[in-house]
Amino acid sequence: MVNNKHLNEIIAIHSLISMSGIVPSLLNLQEKLIDITEDFCQSTGYDVKITDAIRRLISVVMDTEIRNSLACGNLKWNGYELTHFFYGHNEDKIFRTEHAGILFNKNKPEVAFCALRLITLCPTLSASKELQKIYIPLTEELNKKTHSLATHTQIKSIDQEPNISYEEIIEKYTFWTPFLAQLSVCALILIVLWACCRTFLQGGL
Repeated sequence: MVNNKHLNEIIAIHSLISMSGIVPSLLNLQEKLIDITEDFCQSTGYDVKITDAIRRLISVVMDTEIRNSLACGNLKWNGYELTHFFYGHNEDKIFRTEHAGILFNKNKPEVAFCALRLITLCPTLSASKELQKIYIPLTEELNKKTHSLATHTQIKSIDQEPNISYEEIIEKYTFWTPFLAQLSVCALILIVLWACCRTFLQGGL
């Protein structure tokens, strides 16, 4: 099960970095991201292949954004990369098509939605033609399912609305009609009494 708390923390940090937020310590930032990433992967409860693919995706997404943002301030992320911390320096391409295939699995839509939120944060990955062939068709399929589910829920809620019978409508009208008639008669009597009193008082004066 995907833990949205940790995922939202990762996305929040990404947003702050992308807005040129102040980074007091690169080491502290690295340690924070490592802890969140590990907590997130462990909290899912999925098998090693899925958690490894998620870790790879998070590492590439965050490293790419931090590297680009720090470059604007003449700073470097070298030596703090999550990809190097988790996977060393031997792999040229950390997140590959086989990892995307594991995450964008229609049998695990929760994982696919999580991966979609992450991959769209990294233009380098989201623009990859190889990866697009994997995640775009599944994204369209998930969107159709979501739309279908929403439509079904809406129709079901309409069907569950109570039907008011003809007898109930008649009963409502048979209650209000005499009541309004009596109210009108009372108002008319009050007007007549007021007029009589006014005439009497004026005559007395």
